[in-house]
Amino acid sequence: MKKKIKKQKSEIPETDDFEPDWLYDKPTDINKPYTDEEIELFVEGFIDAHSDTQAWKETVRKIGIEGAKQQLRNGFKNTDTRKDRKLPSLH
Repeated sequence: MKKKIKKQKSEIPETDDFEPDWLYDKPTDINKPYTDEEIELFVEGFIDAHSDTQAWKETVRKIGIEGAKQQLRNGFKNTDTRKDRKLPSLH
């Protein structure tokens, strides 16, 4: 007699659109702050999306492109809620 195997219900909703698995991670499962490389991706993405806005152009005019990028980096780092979490010790 064959034994029926129950499928476990996934917490990830089924969808036709691709969504990465980490999208459904609990915020408490993520224990490390963003890396400098991730911050740079955020900065470049922000610039790509907002470079044609008056606010961005005015910021660059006032403090230059590097100053504006640094302002974005600082903003992303300061809003990272994980930045003050302590990583578990490996020892």
